[in-house]
Amino acid sequence: MDLLVRRFSDFSLWQVKQKNLFDFSSFVVKVNYECYKYTAKTGEEISDIEEIFKYDCAHFDHAFFYALKSSKGQLIATIKVTRWNESIVFPLVSNFGIDIPKFLSGLTFKPKEIWHLGRLAIDHQKISCDPVLSKYRTSILKIMLIAAFNHICTDNDNIMLAECDNRLNEKIKLMGIHSIPIGESIQYLGSETTPIYNTGNGLSHFLKSYGYVWNFMTVTGYIYPPVTRRK
Repeated sequence: MDLLVRRFSDFSLWQVKQKNLFDFSSFVVKVNYECYKYTAKTGEEISDIEEIFKYDCAHFDHAFFYALKSSKGQLIATIKVTRWNESIVFPLVSNFGIDIPKFLSGLTFKPKEIWHLGRLAIDHQKISCDPVLSKYRTSILKIMLIAAFNHICTDNDNIMLAECDNRLNEKIKLMGIHSIPIGESIQYLGSETTPIYNTGNGLSHFLKSYGYVWNFMTVTGYIYPPVTRRK
């Protein structure tokens, strides 16, 4: 069973265990297809799911996977945050050509930890069709970001890397998240996407502003297990 992080009145947040990772990967692919109105070719969807599942399994011991579930147990949102080491190749390296060590050497400070944010998927169609969930449309995005940012914001000098959909980037700017581009935008996973970075200090302002959505620091049982305890 997944690890319960927080139970809200109409949904709950879970840390996904490895045995349920395939469902997580399937959700991400299907939501992306729906979001960008993409019609998969025969066998393409399962191929994409298997590719993402294989990638996530390989990095499972270095990552935290979160899923928001409805009161009926249906997935409605996901996010993943991965602690980087030089053996892990993120999409911003393989698809955007970013040299992470070179990027880090150009900073004016020495980062403590490098984290990568990904697999953010929200089933807006399911939320819109549910009169209960639709009340929480904006809060759901904030809750998922809080779950991930809480790992990154353990130190002001931690770094967050991500490949961010440009439309999403404009939306989160309105929430006070002002990330910095580190490369050119390309068409990636159906949308114009830019590689970006932010710092623990920069993201901490978001946590302070929207902590009322989820008082995560006072939740009994909310833990940050070491990488050896994630399975």
